[in-house]
Amino acid sequence: MKAFILAAGIGSRLLPLTKDTPKALIKIQGIPMIDIIIKRLIKYNFNHIIINLHYLGKQIEDYCHTQNNFGITIDFIYEEKLLDTGGAIKNAAPLLKDSEPVLLHNVDALSDINFQEFIKYHYLKNAEVSLAVQNRKTDRYFLFDTTNRLLGWKNIKTNEIILQHLAKGKISPLAFSGIHLLNQNVIEHINKQEASVFSISKYYIKYCKDWVINGYFHNDSFFMDLGKHENLKFAEYLDMNKFL
Repeated sequence: MKAFILAAGIGSRLLPLTKDTPKALIKIQGIPMIDIIIKRLIKYNFNHIIINLHYLGKQIEDYCHTQNNFGITIDFIYEEKLLDTGGAIKNAAPLLKDSEPVLLHNVDALSDINFQEFIKYHYLKNAEVSLAVQNRKTDRYFLFDTTNRLLGWKNIKTNEIILQHLAKGKISPLAFSGIHLLNQNVIEHINKQEASVFSISKYYIKYCKDWVINGYFHNDSFFMDLGKHENLKFAEYLDMNKFL
């Protein structure tokens, strides 16, 4: 299977660490973020990885080359300007073509999710998109019904709520972990969007009434957003064996 690592961002939350170093190469216990993600993907038999690049992207590409591309196929796709998450998928769509779903993974998402179970869930639910989600505090939530189907979004700070279709049973607000599985027909549809810069979260909200977009609840798994200084400090005390 193919995986797409989103690594183009500037990493403004991690300044001044990212002044001369891309976020993907910020180290946790001496190991660059992107190194951890790639090795986890290889562990689950992903053998073709696409990485989008923008800010200091050449450093990321050069690092992967020093690791002999970790012994797998890695393609790099540069963005002249930041395209946001949806635009990044559209830009990389020709490289994402496959006979199977593609796993998307934010470079700063540290997790021990079992990708094999995640993929199994995706197929069992006949989903077009599966979103890794948890019951944790955040400012913005995806909203799911009791069948785990996405139906909307809620912004805690602004109190904005969007509901695209009727819920079956109770509505649950869950935090997105930046890891998702997309079927090929969804990638093709994203590639046909007129906009070149757009958020994949907003795309999911817009089309959740048309696509089967399900939440994969992984509350028993560890997750941490490494894009924050306080989390980087905490990660220095983690047992990295569980992620590699």
